[in-house]
Amino acid sequence: TYTAKTAAGVLDGLAEQPGGVHLFWHTLSAVTPEPPAEVTLETLPHRFRRHFHVAGGGAGSAA
Repeated sequence: TYTAKTAAGVLDGLAEQPGGVHLFWHTLSAVTPEPPAEVTLETLPHRFRRHFHVAGGGAGSAA
């Protein structure tokens, strides 16, 4: 599987560079998590806001 191959690559990287930072980010999920209630479009830094579109035209809802 792709996940197993990627995990094996991370383990190889750990062996080659044990002191470095290694990230394995598994993005496949069977569920869509709800965003935290305290996070709104207005609370995000300006540079991140352009990555979200506003659902229904109302300000503050990132979709």
